[in-house]
Amino acid sequence: MNRNFIVKRCAGLVALSVTAIQLHAAPPVQTNLFFTGFEYLEGFDPDIVLATQNGWNDYAEYNSTAVPDLLSNGLVTNVFVGLGQQGWIGGPFVDKPVTSVSVWHPLILDPVPTDTPIVKVSVLMAIEAGTADKYDFFRWSVYNSQTNRLFSLDFENANDTIAYLLDDNSFHDVTTQFFPDTIHHLEIAIHFAANQWNAWLDGEQMVTNAPVTMTNQRRSLGEVDAVWLPGDPTNRTDKRMYFDNLQLSAESLPTTPVAPTLLTLGRTTNGYYALRLLGEIDSRYVLDYSEDASTWIPLKTNIAVDGSFDYVDTNAPVTPERIFRARLLSQ
Repeated sequence: MNRNFIVKRCAGLVALSVTAIQLHAAPPVQTNLFFTGFEYLEGFDPDIVLATQNGWNDYAEYNSTAVPDLLSNGLVTNVFVGLGQQGWIGGPFVDKPVTSVSVWHPLILDPVPTDTPIVKVSVLMAIEAGTADKYDFFRWSVYNSQTNRLFSLDFENANDTIAYLLDDNSFHDVTTQFFPDTIHHLEIAIHFAANQWNAWLDGEQMVTNAPVTMTNQRRSLGEVDAVWLPGDPTNRTDKRMYFDNLQLSAESLPTTPVAPTLLTLGRTTNGYYALRLLGEIDSRYVLDYSEDASTWIPLKTNIAVDGSFDYVDTNAPVTPERIFRARLLSQ
């Protein structure tokens, strides 16, 4: 709660009183760090697997042993109608068993800048429907700069449920569900300094202030992986997760603006009354007046160019009592 000063001008004295009001936080400053739409003009060829293009990589394993795999990711055109090319991970079916496949682009942010401590990941995604006897898990995993997994979001296409996995290997179900064969907008906001992350699906928050690490790992960003985990590693499905418009950005914390202060400068020789408003540089403030402190009338709006501006009440000789207050224009 911040303070807003009210000044009362009387015939022979000046009384100063204080009232508390809530100030709205200023919007954060955002810096774009990475973006791709997987388009041909960016250098992506739909006839070549994704993991060989523009710095993208893949990794496959079977029972914790690395296996060569360049068949489980690629590019398609217009699966998201009107959005050009999309990346994908998953089928087609191949005979070689595999426990998991990951595809990623390095996104090193270490250390995370203190002036933009919140890192946001945004991506469009769609998962093909599975069946009860042949299904997959698709995942988005966040790794630090030391290639240690911090946390993951899991999407199961047998029952369209979502869960998140922390670095202590604990699973946590969320109530939000996804719809198969439907484009969803996934957003993840990571506050590394506070050791917290949040996630939204189509604007609905599904993870609130979960820990970035439970095992005291380095809180930095190394990569964000799209992951495929077949339900049956030896009998893989042909289902896929498609993704597009992958964006990484860094944001500052919302800042609370400076509360205005009113100073009385006293009366002039001709009986006028002078005030000075002190506030935040280049912020726009409103000066109101009232006769009963309940009904307020806007008197002057001005920008505190150098952090202040003055007002002279020329009505003072004929209106012996007025109450003044200052507020941000947004209030």
